[in-house]
Amino acid sequence: MVYVEPRLGTAFRGKIPRNQIFELQAHVTGDDCGGEGWGRIGDAAYVCLQHTEPVEDEPSMLPATLVDGLAPFFYARLRPKDGSGQQPPAPRYRSRRAMAVQAPPEDYLEPEHDYAFVERRRFHRQTVLTTETHRTVRERDVKRMKPSEFRGRDIAAHPIPAGTVMMWSIEWPYAIVHAEPSEESPELDRLPLHAEALAHDRPPDERGEHDAWIPVARPEAGSTSGWVLAEQVRHWIPMPPPDGITADELWIDIDLAQQMLALRRGPAVEFLTLISSGNGEHPTPVGLFRLESKWAFADMRSRAGDEDTYFVEGVPWVQYFRGRYALHGTFWHNRFGRRTSHGCINLSAHDARWVYERTWPAAKPGWLMINEHAREPGTTLRIRKGTRPPPDRRGPLPGA
Repeated sequence: MVYVEPRLGTAFRGKIPRNQIFELQAHVTGDDCGGEGWGRIGDAAYVCLQHTEPVEDEPSMLPATLVDGLAPFFYARLRPKDGSGQQPPAPRYRSRRAMAVQAPPEDYLEPEHDYAFVERRRFHRQTVLTTETHRTVRERDVKRMKPSEFRGRDIAAHPIPAGTVMMWSIEWPYAIVHAEPSEESPELDRLPLHAEALAHDRPPDERGEHDAWIPVARPEAGSTSGWVLAEQVRHWIPMPPPDGITADELWIDIDLAQQMLALRRGPAVEFLTLISSGNGEHPTPVGLFRLESKWAFADMRSRAGDEDTYFVEGVPWVQYFRGRYALHGTFWHNRFGRRTSHGCINLSAHDARWVYERTWPAAKPGWLMINEHAREPGTTLRIRKGTRPPPDRRGPLPGA
C-alpha cells in the first residue's frame, strides 16, 4: 500500500502489486514500520520498505499489453446456449499438466462471467488459455472475446479542416449518403460502421428544418457532398470550456447526446472518439467531475440484488470519477456510438489507453492504482448532453 504520509493508518494514495518494481526517491523517517523504514516514492506517496528489496531493474508501466497491442489479457466467456437452451460447460483445470494427465477439473466456468487469461498457447495439439495462477481451460470450450480495433482521431496530429467537425458512422453495415435530405433521393455513397467523415460546423441556432439529416462536408470545394440520416451518425457539437479551465489545461469533454469524448487543452480539441455510455435503465450521470482514481486494470461486478448480473475480470485502463462510475477500456462489444453500458463510459481498448496515459493523477511505473490528492488533482471531466451546462459535482480534494 502507498500512503499519503509515512505512517500506517493514513489515507491510501495507491497500490503496488507483489513483485512489481517501483522507483524509490528517498528514505524518510516515520513510525510503525520496521526493517528499512519508510520510502518516499512521489508527491504525498510513501511506502513501508519492510517487505521490499532493492533491485537494479527499471520499473515498467502497468498493464503490459499483449503482442497485438490492444489489451493486457486474453478474454473469454462461456459459449452461447445450444439448441437445448443450455450453455455448454467449460471445465477449468488446476494446471496444464493436470489437464494433460486427464485429472478431474478443478471447477467449471460460470455464466455471466468474463474471464481474463495471461497466456494463450498450443499445448498437446490444442490451444489453451492460462491464468496467472496457472488455471487452464481449452479454447474450444469457451468463446474468445477480442477487443474492437476501433480508435479515435488524434486531432493534434491530423487536424480537421476549418468549418467542419468530425463525424463517424454508427450504422451496421453502413450509413447511406443521399444526394438530398430524403431517403427517396439517389444514393451517393456508403459509410461503413465507424468510418470517419466530416460534417459542416453549424451553430445550434442554425439547426432547424433538416435536423433529421446531417450535411456531409466536402472541404476542398467548400460545399456539401451529400446528406446522411442523423440517427446513423455521430458528430461533434462544440461547446466552450467550463469556467476555470485555463488555456493550457488538459481536460475531458463528453457529450452523451452524440456519444463522443474529446480530450481538450483549453478550448482546443486534441483527440476525439466515440464512446458507449449508460443505457436507458442505467444512465450515466451528467456534471463536472474530477478523475478520483485510476487503475491499470480492475475487476468489475454487478451489485447484490441487481437483475442484470455480470462479473468482468481485468477491465483495462479504468478511471473512476464518481463512485462506481468510470471511464474504461471495453473488450466485450463494438457498439461505440450507442448507449450500451451500465453507466460507465465505455471506450475501445486503444482509446482507453490513450486517455489514461495523458490524464491526472499520472499513472506511475509499477503502480496498479493511484488516487488523486491536493498535490496532484484529478483531471477535470465534463459530462453533458448537447450544449446544456451541467452542474458542478466536484467534491473537495483529498489532502486539501
